[in-house]
Amino acid sequence: MRIATTSLIAKYFLPTYLKRFQEAHPNINIYIKSGVTFWERISLSDLDAFFFEGGMEIPTIPQSFEIIPWIRDEIVAILHPEHPLANQSSFCLTDLENFPLIWREPSSGVRKILEAALLEKRVQPMHLGSSTF
Repeated sequence: MRIATTSLIAKYFLPTYLKRFQEAHPNINIYIKSGVTFWERISLSDLDAFFFEGGMEIPTIPQSFEIIPWIRDEIVAILHPEHPLANQSSFCLTDLENFPLIWREPSSGVRKILEAALLEKRVQPMHLGSSTF
């Protein structure tokens, strides 16, 4: 089985499922290409499956593929205990406008989802940096 996926999914979501799959099908070899963020660099027709976060730009999907939503997850803010928003049980995207954010890399599907949500609310937070090294 040939799989391509983003690093986030490869690290945090697939291992449990792939372990169960291998236990149920020990004679099937699994090959994974993880860290995929530029889908145009991969021949999707050479794969059996690919996993990606919503918001990513995917080139033409082969007709033999079907997009099936798999997991719904949350995007959460991680704040220093002394941050002005840290003691609130919840806050809105508009509350983030006056604070710097550390972003995921520009090609991240999670980042694209967050950017779209901020754009929809017309929120422009300060950019402190990115997780790209």
